[in-house]
Amino acid sequence: MTMFSLLDEARITQTWRDLRSKARSLETLKVTTGEHHAIIDAIEAGNSEGAAAAMRQHLTTLMGNLSKAVTKARRAARAPAEPVEA
Repeated sequence: MTMFSLLDEARITQTWRDLRSKARSLETLKVTTGEHHAIIDAIEAGNSEGAAAAMRQHLTTLMGNLSKAVTKARRAARAPAEPVEA
């Protein structure tokens, strides 16, 4: 299996979609859009080192965003339920 096929397999799961939606915000979308443009620009310029560096930065950002979402979800799962008013 290639890395792309592994990613595609992960991306079709409901767990991935739920986690990804929790990690997204207007700010993260702005950042990742800029990162995507940097990757494309470097590829179009024939700058393989720049493209690799831009991709590493993008993956680092993604990992940070997902890590924050997982931490937040774990904390919410451990938090006591709020009482329901009658």
